[in-house]
Amino acid sequence: MITTDQFTFIHVHKTGGRSLNSVITQCMPNSKVVGYHYPHALIPDTQQHLPVVGVVRNPWDWYVSWYAFNRKMGLRNPLFIVVSDGGKADFKTTIQQLVKLGDDSAQSRAHRAALAAVLPSEFGTDRGAGLTSACIEGLREPNRGYYSWLFDRMLGAAESPHLHVARFENLQEDFIAITRRLGVAESAAMEAALQATEKKNSSSHSHYSCYFDSELRELIAERERGLIKTYGYSFEDVASVDAPVPLPDFYSFDVGFRKLLGRAPNFLLLRSGVDITALRQKVEQLSVQDWEGSGREQKFRAHRHTASLILATDNFKHLPPTYSPLFDHFRHEVQPVLDTIANYYGNQGMFLRVLLVKLTEGEDIDPHFDEGMSLLHSHRVHVPIITNGQVMFCVGGEKRHLAAGEIWEINNATVHYVENHSNHARVHMIVDWAPKETLTHRERIAGVVKAPPMPQPSPPSRQTTVSRNDPCPCGSGQRYKNCHGKLT
Repeated sequence: MITTDQFTFIHVHKTGGRSLNSVITQCMPNSKVVGYHYPHALIPDTQQHLPVVGVVRNPWDWYVSWYAFNRKMGLRNPLFIVVSDGGKADFKTTIQQLVKLGDDSAQSRAHRAALAAVLPSEFGTDRGAGLTSACIEGLREPNRGYYSWLFDRMLGAAESPHLHVARFENLQEDFIAITRRLGVAESAAMEAALQATEKKNSSSHSHYSCYFDSELRELIAERERGLIKTYGYSFEDVASVDAPVPLPDFYSFDVGFRKLLGRAPNFLLLRSGVDITALRQKVEQLSVQDWEGSGREQKFRAHRHTASLILATDNFKHLPPTYSPLFDHFRHEVQPVLDTIANYYGNQGMFLRVLLVKLTEGEDIDPHFDEGMSLLHSHRVHVPIITNGQVMFCVGGEKRHLAAGEIWEINNATVHYVENHSNHARVHMIVDWAPKETLTHRERIAGVVKAPPMPQPSPPSRQTTVSRNDPCPCGSGQRYKNCHGKLT
């Protein structure tokens, strides 16, 4: 959003806004950048009486441009991550899920819940989405498409006398005509600047009609019909003798390996029939106090009904982890399972994170997706330790029960959640394995696979009185209650 003393310009995604932003700030000395992709509701009070200028684009063309741009950017935009199932959905599926995001289907509700959980409460840190959690919570559009909802949210009602809309297809001429109609003195300077400006944030693709089948074409015609009618758009079927330019493939860019060893199912069974009897028995001996203190349930809203024991962690730095005393406590029972996982991946990599996670009886882990370089460049593996048939794991819309003694990799880059409808807590061991190709050169050469031998830390002297909240005398850096106090 850019405010001036004569109008406010609101930048709607993928409508040439960056070019106009540049020209307005360059030519109008009183212009001020208020925020990127800010909606009309955030126009400062001192500007509320002034006209609003925005841009509209053919909806079919807008969806193609939005998809191509976000594919090129990789897994950055939370909205794209959700509706593209973590980058693995094709163009048609992604756009269908985006168009229908506001309807009342179970899938759309799950997508909105995931977005509400990961989007910020304020604008400015949304990684290009232009949305907050409150925006998504207010999205209820069973009969309208996402673009129509976005247009109204950004610019206000189309019939407002304060709103002046340029068509993207005739952007320079329309925008200058609007500024002249408003009596903007800098119109001539902005016209000259626009003629000399290259398009910014443009995406390379063929005419939009090349990417639609009849079903997707009609879906947009139905859901965006109000916008289409208001601005006189239609679907232009442009025949071409040449093959259309393929839309960008996320995995063709240098953004890391494709998850799941080149495959993209929601669940991948690595091994079944694993004997976890000894590990289960040891986990069952843990007390309520033993489970306290990791803080993971406080840091991540989706995990607020869980408790965790961290055996090893790299703090998401994608480097060799630090092993806690708890790892040594569980080493005999855990190491065979870790060896099985490492063998599956060909021992080419290393473990970054190992933790035990308990989900409270009768509670859920909310829909969410994982973010951050390390999480998206690791294989997220679940090993059910204590579970029952009333615990269901849902990934990418696919729901199944993961049985004890099985080892599963899940696609954590897409929307996933857990339902525990039973009267018993569920415990999984969660492991993140980093393939060799995602590591630094030094770590690749080292080829670390297993936890290095660890000397047993000396327990605190019995003659020393240590408070539960004091640093543990063993030097681990943890509080005593979370270290040797836990083990005793």
